Amino acid sequence: MYKYTILFICLLTAPLISANERVIYKASYKTHYNGIKIKMHRQLVDKGNGHFLLHAYAKNFLGSIRESETFLWQEGKITPLNYYYKQSALGVKRVRSITYDWKNKQAFSVYKGNRFSFLLEEGDLGPMTYQLQLRIDLFANAEDLSYSFINKNRKRNYVFNIVNDGALIRQSNGILHLRRADEGKDKSTDLWFDTAQAFVLRRLVQSDEGKKRAMELVHHESFPPFEKTPYKALHQAAKQDTNAET
Repeated sequence: MYKYTILFICLLTAPLISANERVIYKASYKTHYNGIKIKMHRQLVDKGNGHFLLHAYAKNFLGSIRESETFLWQEGKITPLNYYYKQSALGVKRVRSITYDWKNKQAFSVYKGNRFSFLLEEGDLGPMTYQLQLRIDLFANAEDLSYSFINKNRKRNYVFNIVNDGALIRQSNGILHLRRADEGKDKSTDLWFDTAQAFVLRRLVQSDEGKKRAMELVHHESFPPFEKTPYKALHQAAKQDTNAET
């Protein structure tokens, strides 16, 4: 049975924002599932004191998906704190969560009513924060695009390779094409990032045993100031790339 998982752009609408919080970035995407149009949204929220929230939501008459992850941003580093996922479809609800205890280097994932524990290692990310880290690394022209994170009942390691000429694409402010390198022969995940627009994800295509699903960017916005936020690092990295070329 074919299962399609949107693994890069998880889905979203606006969470409740308090007076001391603000949206830094938002984007909307469109896709189709079994012939049904779905619009998805994503936001990055500054909650203050170095804490941030990635929140995603998608909904149609069949059901909804909510996903969120809180993390700490300090000294240019992402530290995941909590992750939550809820899917409601045709009266069936599925919920899973992850709690990170960095003091004791442990994480606890609740999946299908079972609790799983994991040893945390330096650099471990979450199901949503690895996606943000990928954008930051693309900005910084990093060579290593591999990411370790907990998902459901196991630890995963995603590795991405640049398919087209990365140096040429950057010089021309074009679209950078990436592909996951750790999938089997019958599966593939391709992603296209816009180097002229803060490496926003323009398109994602997943293929599983010949069946394909695509998702495309509809709209995105960012809201300065970016001081003491992940977007500050993104803009600094972009500036460094420009200086390196001149």
